[in-house]
Amino acid sequence: MRLLRRRINTFFALQAILLFMAGLRDLVDTRFAQRGISPLRHWAFLTGYLLLSLVFIKAWRVTRKPSPFQQAWAIAAAIISILAGLYLLWVAHSTHTFAVPALTVLLIGLGTIFLLFQGRTSSDRQAVTPAGPASTPAEPGPQTTAEGHLTRPASTSVAS
Repeated sequence: MRLLRRRINTFFALQAILLFMAGLRDLVDTRFAQRGISPLRHWAFLTGYLLLSLVFIKAWRVTRKPSPFQQAWAIAAAIISILAGLYLLWVAHSTHTFAVPALTVLLIGLGTIFLLFQGRTSSDRQAVTPAGPASTPAEPGPQTTAEGHLTRPASTSVAS
């Protein structure tokens, strides 16, 4: 299990680095208009690269130091990997060009899901908040009447 966890952790780091580098390349490339690519498409791909890089870097951090409250990042990265693997398999259904990379990405995504939910019961998967100490009322508040109005405080007269 430790070896699988380390491989998945390395995959997430590599994905984050590659997507970030692709985003940087896309950011400094000014020839997109010459190639007939619209500026909207250019900025959409740039944003997509950088956001996917963020998801994978957060997933790398979560798989490095597991936390039950941040596992959503690793689950999101696993789902992205599974969908990318399925897409590559669909593209490669007529040829075997992308079959090995597609299966690799698909298995890494499924392995991540397996590692995240391994050995946990359904009650453990729910977010558990630590129980704090029972609070005791500090001081009783002012007495109220049945209508909800405060009672008249005892009058204190000051002699003049």
